Formats: sequence, structure tokens, C-alpha cells
Amino acid sequence: MVPLPRPAFAAFVLVALAAAVHANNPISLTFRQRISHDPHVPSPGYFNQRYFLSGDPKDMKFGAPLILYIGAEETTGSWSAMEGVFEPTTWALETGGLLLSVEHRYFGESLPFGNESYTNENLRFLTVENDLADCVAILQHVRMQAPGGHPVMAFGGSYGGMLAAAIRLHYPTAINASLASAGPVYMVGEVANSTWYDEVSDTLLAVKSSTDVPYSCSDAISKGFSDLWASAQQPDSWSGLQSRFGLCDPVSTSEELVSVLLWAKLAFSEIVQFAYPRAQPPTDVANAIDVVCSPSVKDVLQKATSLIYNFTEPWGTPVSCF
Repeated sequence: MVPLPRPAFAAFVLVALAAAVHANNPISLTFRQRISHDPHVPSPGYFNQRYFLSGDPKDMKFGAPLILYIGAEETTGSWSAMEGVFEPTTWALETGGLLLSVEHRYFGESLPFGNESYTNENLRFLTVENDLADCVAILQHVRMQAPGGHPVMAFGGSYGGMLAAAIRLHYPTAINASLASAGPVYMVGEVANSTWYDEVSDTLLAVKSSTDVPYSCSDAISKGFSDLWASAQQPDSWSGLQSRFGLCDPVSTSEELVSVLLWAKLAFSEIVQFAYPRAQPPTDVANAIDVVCSPSVKDVLQKATSLIYNFTEPWGTPVSCF
């Protein structure tokens, strides 16, 4: 290997360092986006949609990939939460490519009508079709700034995974490949929520004890919910729920108790999705089923809710109450 001349080597190092800095501290930009992409629905105007880049498109290597992360139903401020699972910045750096993240319309700062975005009239533009078209419009804008041709790979998780699959199907000439992680592609249209919770139940029923102690996690979960539901008939027992689940406010009405039930139920639907044994560093959440379903756990509902909600709100930072 012929050594690089010292000035060229120094420039190479500076470019690599700049790419690494941007990968961890994405560049925030905005794009003037149409509110409606449907040719049969006149667009009432434009809005500023936020997107992020891991570097300057002009610095991309010829033929290097453009990696599109499709934002889901959340604010898109950083992709650090994806590291250890997808490792997108590693992909971009190793291939000399670029990571592009598009914030989903109606979330974060990408509000088509500002503070009036959530009226019934204005929400009609919140569609999967418009979101996919948003991504393609920004993608084309970025590609125009990059020299040469660049294949595009889209990826996402959960709802974002469904969008990653859909954008490959609907825009096959713009998207060369997609990686859809846990994409609920069948949860579109009139599929009942019970179908999803059937899958959650089947997953938990399949959990086997990692010890020689006979133990059924599903039985423990069923008993926990049965006992919690029974407490709905005994208002005197509600006062203990605040300390048990670390709630910010006491439960004082039956409606609030139902909210706690649904909140706990959602925790188990999250647990069966956070099974990433290879997550680095390894965390309880990455092995959530094993942690919650351990025979040593005395209160599976309390364990599940504290584990999941401490992890997700905000991401990775414990909270004092829920």
C-alpha cells in the first residue's frame, strides 16, 4: 500500500473526523414540503419539514449508499436511540455513505398548520401516502446535491418498519432496498387490535422458565390483571396503586383505574418487541421478557411497567413517576 502524501493524509483524517462528528450530531435542515401530494386533493400550501443528515452530500463516495431512516410517530431529533440495534451511523461511515432521517409530518417541528395542525379539518392530510411522498421528495432533494449515482436503502422499526416496506413497494425506482424491523404490515385497515394482543399472548405463553423452578409467566400476568381488575370494585384499595406503580397522581376514579389497566396492558405489548439480545450495552430492556418473567419477580405488572416506562420516557433516562 503506497502511503498517502502528508497533506492528503491530513485532509483524509479531517474528512473522516467531520463525518464521525456529524454522524453523532446530525445536521438539522428543513425542506419546503407540499401539504398534499394527492393530485386529486389541491394542496392548501406548503410547510417546513425537518430532516437530518449525517454529513454533507457533496462528500459522499461515488456509488456509496444513501441510508434513509423513516421517522415514525415521534419527534425525530437524533438517531442515537437506534444505535446498538440498527447501527445506522456505522453503516454510513463504513460505506462512505450518508444517513438521512425524515421527521414524520404532524410530529416534532414538522407541523403543516402550526398550532392548528390537530383540528379535524387539518388532520385529513395525515396519511401514509403523504408521508411516503414526503420522504421521496426530500430524498430526491438530497440526491441532487450528491455527485454520481447512489443506491438508497430505507429502514425503520415498528410503524417506521411498515413505512420502510411500503416505500419500497410504492417507489421501487427510488428505493433499492428496505429493512423493516417489526413492521406491522398486517395492522393496516380494519384489522382488530385483538389480533395484535393475540400475538402478544402467544409470545408470553411460549416463555419457559430459565430455572428448574416450575413457573408460568402467563399465569402470573393473568393473575396480576385479575387482581387489578378486582380492585376496581374496592375503591378503598386504590390508594395503594400510586406507590405500587410509581404514579405521579393518586387514582381517584374508576376511569383513572381503567387507564392504569390499559397502561399496564400496553407495557406487555412493548416487552415482546424489545427483545434485542445483541443490544450493546446489554440492558434489562433488551432482555425484557426474561427480566419480567423471572420466578423471583413477585409483582409482574409492577416490574413490567417500571421497566418499560422508565426506559422509554425519556429514552434511556429513569423518571421519578409516571
